[in-house]
Amino acid sequence: MTTAYIVTQVSWNYNDQYYYRDEGGGSNPVIAYRNRNKALEHCLQDNINALKELEYLDEYSDDLESLMADPYTIDDLREVLYGDSETYKKLKTAYHTGCKNCDMEFVENTCSVCNAPRGVWVTTKEIEETLPDKDEWRSIVIPSDISDEKAAKVLDMISISWYQVVEVELDEVTENV
Repeated sequence: MTTAYIVTQVSWNYNDQYYYRDEGGGSNPVIAYRNRNKALEHCLQDNINALKELEYLDEYSDDLESLMADPYTIDDLREVLYGDSETYKKLKTAYHTGCKNCDMEFVENTCSVCNAPRGVWVTTKEIEETLPDKDEWRSIVIPSDISDEKAAKVLDMISISWYQVVEVELDEVTENV
C-alpha cells in the first residue's frame, strides 16, 4: 500500500448573504504528493492566497464568532490584523457597549451589576463618527497588503479554509510508460 496526500479545494456555495460549505463535503483535487509535509506546505500557501483575495472575512458567516477557532476571539483576530494602530483602538472602543465600571451590559437606565447610571457607557453611536470607514468596524476587513506570515496566523485563528489535505491509501502503484 502507498499513501498519497491530496490537496483539495473545498466546495463553497453562496446564498446571496454569505458563503457556506457544500453539505456533501465536496472538494476538487488540486495536486497529490507522496510526502505529507510537502502537501501541507502547498495547502497552507493555497489557503494564504485564498485569504488574501478576500475583502471581508464575514462573507462566510452572519455570526463572526462562529468563524473563530478555539481559543481565539474576534478581538484576538482584530489585534493580529490591525495591531496597535489607531484604527484598532477605535474598533475596540466601537465594540464596547458595557458599563465602564464593571463591563457588564446595562438593564434599562442602570448597570445590572453596579447600578451605575447609563451616562457612563460608551456606545457605538457616540464614536461612530470617528471611525475611518463604517464597514471596518462592522466587518473583519482583510488588509490588501497582508503578509504571508500574518495571513498564516489568521488561518490558525479561524475555523474555515479553502483547501485541505486528504490522506488516501492506494493499492500498489505502477508507473505507466
